[in-house]
Amino acid sequence: MWGGTSLAMASFICCWSLSWNRRLSLVLLLATVGLMSWTSHQGGKLTHGSAFLTERMPTPMRSLFRVSVSGENIGVDPGSFYATRVHPIFADKCLYCHNADKHKGSLRLDSYQNAMRGGKDGK
Repeated sequence: MWGGTSLAMASFICCWSLSWNRRLSLVLLLATVGLMSWTSHQGGKLTHGSAFLTERMPTPMRSLFRVSVSGENIGVDPGSFYATRVHPIFADKCLYCHNADKHKGSLRLDSYQNAMRGGKDGK
């Protein structure tokens, strides 16, 4: 919310300074574009989750930037029933609201241990 409010104020100041000083206006415009980039990134994280920029990243780029896939470390044997059958359903349907950054009802489903721990209403 503060990012959006700051962006609106910065845009207004940028427009106001255009008639007053062109050089200052250019500097303010660049700062406003930077603020807009940061604000849009924060909004994307809020809406789509913290890994929205990297979740569909191609494998070569993942290795180049050393980015791990969300859910790679689920705390259980990769060949187990949970890893092959249950966790993909959680990843597709539940991890949007029940992950490390956002856990509604104190329930995290990003690993086997967290799923077994349960949430505020118990296991």
